[in-house]
Amino acid sequence: MIFNPASIKGKGLCNDKEWEGALQLNSYTSVSEIYGGFLQENSWVKAGTKTRSIGTLSAVTVVNIELTPRQVKPRLIFKDGFGCKFDCPASDLTLWNRCFASVKRQGRNHLEVKTELVTLFQNVERLYLRLGLARPWERIEGEGERCWLQVTGIYTFPDYMNAKSFVDF
Repeated sequence: MIFNPASIKGKGLCNDKEWEGALQLNSYTSVSEIYGGFLQENSWVKAGTKTRSIGTLSAVTVVNIELTPRQVKPRLIFKDGFGCKFDCPASDLTLWNRCFASVKRQGRNHLEVKTELVTLFQNVERLYLRLGLARPWERIEGEGERCWLQVTGIYTFPDYMNAKSFVDF
């Protein structure tokens, strides 16, 4: 199959209403729905499983964020719309850079930053998480390759970043 890059025409950025509409179009209220019941221990899918690798979760509540002074890459603890609890690394670059800049560059206390973010996420009007499966890898020899669940994007309405992105930190 041949792809002609010149066939793509930019029409500018979408507004908040259009962006949220795109998120809602294919969103789910439970993580189990996204991965068709193949998610094991609320954290991984066996490599090669015939299921989607990415999905959008609506009706989500952030319970906590793990953030340490040494490891500033955050982990999100959240509940889906069915009340199931998950603890996943966040690979969302904007959140990661915000945490890194706050703790490492600005010297802020990691607990203060964590509390600020948890409060922020708990008080937005609407929150969506983009969840994805990492590439297969074997964490412990002999257990077999697994694709681990991670948060790949965090979207809030109103926008918790005030139109900033990862390059702004």
